[in-house]
Amino acid sequence: ASHARDAGMDPARVPLTFFRKASGSISGPHEDIVRPGHVGLLDYEVEIGLVIGRTMPVGTQVTDENLSEYVAGLVITNDVSARDIQLPQTQFYEAKSYPTCTPTGPALVLLEPDELKRFSDLRLKLSVNGSVRQDMLAADMIYGPLAALRALTRFQHLDAGDLVLTGTPVGTALSAPPKPVELIGSLLPTALKWQLFSMRDLKFAQRWLVVDLATDADLGHWEGVHQVCDPGGAATFMRIGESRYRWEFQLRDGQIAQNYQQLDELRPLIGPWTRHVPDERLEIIRVAEYTFRAQIADRRRDRRIFLLGDAAHLTPPFIGQGMGAGLRDALNLSWKLAAVLTGSLPEHVLESYETERKPHARAMIRMAKLVSTAMTRGGRPGNVLRALIAPRLSHVLGINGLILSSRTPALHRSALVIKPRLGRTLAGSLCPGTLLNLSDGRFTPPGPVWQPRAAGLTAPAGEKPRRRSLRGRGRVRGRIWSGSRGAAGRTAGP
Repeated sequence: ASHARDAGMDPARVPLTFFRKASGSISGPHEDIVRPGHVGLLDYEVEIGLVIGRTMPVGTQVTDENLSEYVAGLVITNDVSARDIQLPQTQFYEAKSYPTCTPTGPALVLLEPDELKRFSDLRLKLSVNGSVRQDMLAADMIYGPLAALRALTRFQHLDAGDLVLTGTPVGTALSAPPKPVELIGSLLPTALKWQLFSMRDLKFAQRWLVVDLATDADLGHWEGVHQVCDPGGAATFMRIGESRYRWEFQLRDGQIAQNYQQLDELRPLIGPWTRHVPDERLEIIRVAEYTFRAQIADRRRDRRIFLLGDAAHLTPPFIGQGMGAGLRDALNLSWKLAAVLTGSLPEHVLESYETERKPHARAMIRMAKLVSTAMTRGGRPGNVLRALIAPRLSHVLGINGLILSSRTPALHRSALVIKPRLGRTLAGSLCPGTLLNLSDGRFTPPGPVWQPRAAGLTAPAGEKPRRRSLRGRGRVRGRIWSGSRGAAGRTAGP
């Protein structure tokens, strides 16, 4: 089910689908996987293989009672696929059948009659270069061995020794683009879609449980965001409305969202915040599982198509920059598009969108990964260090300002960011934006910034923190005499 969601499909509507693999693709568990010269995108899928123990003619009736008579044993396999052959060319059989594309073993587990009933308790786990990419119980499968063999034997003859792969969990290199990208992609040739929307994996994947509850009870806790830094049970808690609260819990091995659908199942997790609140005053709004990822698109522009937001990057939520990154994308690109369309800027300026935003987004994703490591990694030694260091950080000179300043990396050199190749300057530094007026329920961003050629930043008298923030970002103080004309040809008022 998780793999279907990761591919952009609804598990409840996914039909049972079969793909063939040539027997010549099977290789030993420790053999090298050989990538054909014309293949550029190999992907992995850890799967459990059913080893057939006796002949199953077409039409064989498979039931719970006789399933173990046909399945002799289980073996671990890796369903390696050439995605750039499979998807653009729709050549599934070829893409999955190159030699060494089905590593199998190292052990064949022969089953006792009752052991197949524990199939859903098995765990599939795959690592790439030491980084865990797939980790899920077989219970996540939409169709188990019984359903698969019932459907397969309607049209396929099976012999003793045949190998039937059973499906893979979330975490493959292939991931679906978000819905806005799908709408754009539906207008493009398949080969161009695959090339345009491929994502570069920055090697981060964590499964988290998200719980939203509503209550009119006073929980009596600090109104800020709570971060529980514990590798055995990392969590986040925050208030997100007048009567709505959100918890996020890192899922450990064996934990799935289906195990936390009732209040009595959630109580062990939310207990520290809700022990004094009776069940009748708590309403479950949603319980969902998310896999937090760190990915960035290989490109952001192809001619007249631009990628923004989640289509261009996926970031773990530990520094709250997911929506912020999308807004930065939109603010960076929208005024440039308007300026090019009105003739105020040449078209080549649009290349600065990727030049400026891609490195910045990558830096923020890496910062989020670093915060995640500080919060959740290190086991018991990490817990000891956090307990010793975290309470004392606020007393270290400059730390509070660094954490609370909200400064982000400067933009790289581009057609609009002019900075020397050597030496440090303020060019490319991000300035604080104007405050948004939400009094009427709508955003009121500043006017078109491509029209004036100069801009002024100021802070109301007496607001020292804001003035310090402006100075820290390079604001200099100047005087404009009444009646003088600025670079934009505007006359200054009194």
